[in-house]
Amino acid sequence: MAAEARAARAAVRALDVAKCPEYPQHPKYMLHTIGIGAAALPGPAGVACDAEKRPWTAATDAAPSPPPVAIILAGFAGALDGALSVGDIVIDGPSGPETDAAAAARGPAALAVELARALAPRHIVCGRIATATGVVATVANKQLLHKQTGALAVDMEQTVASAYARRLGAMFLAVRAISDAASETLPPDVLGCVNAFGQVRPAALARAVARRPGIIKDLLRLGRNAAAAETALGDALNCILHSGWPTLRSTV
Repeated sequence: MAAEARAARAAVRALDVAKCPEYPQHPKYMLHTIGIGAAALPGPAGVACDAEKRPWTAATDAAPSPPPVAIILAGFAGALDGALSVGDIVIDGPSGPETDAAAAARGPAALAVELARALAPRHIVCGRIATATGVVATVANKQLLHKQTGALAVDMEQTVASAYARRLGAMFLAVRAISDAASETLPPDVLGCVNAFGQVRPAALARAVARRPGIIKDLLRLGRNAAAAETALGDALNCILHSGWPTLRSTV
């Protein structure tokens, strides 16, 4: 699953068959762009999602068939921890040692260590990713959420997507590339220039530039950030598939 168009593009690059030579019988993958806030999960209309108590938006008339063995939620996140930089990778999971032996062997913390070794010098960590109901745009709000939750980063999809995975009985992994640092503010007029899938709305952009020409500088900065995050995310996803996590057969 990917929320934004650029994250989906990174996933497509990672799913390139030529980049998985270890798998002579390449498994079937399914990529679904779920939209910012997970507004477009695949599944039957009118079925309440455990997390939000709202209907899933049906991409088809039925849930994925066959149901996925595992779901990877891949995309961008805002940093809450000041130690994270744009392009760093956060895998959701416990920041301390696993208490269960099986989880310790193939859990998110072990996967983060494996990725950090394979993708050095990229900064890859395991820790909590908070889910917000709206964009956490200001430095002050990021600091407050970090203090309240102890989370390293924030997104708008994980709670809903993980509930979806539980409903399907699928294993779940959330992988995020940092697209804005804890010290960066996301201007509200910039956020209004993209649609629910992170794609630019030309008319809204034109109006925003007319109102505030300085928005161009913000857009260029965010564009550079998104490009760096997209590259990092694609590298991480490709490495995860090579790792065999967790004997992966199907990715939504």
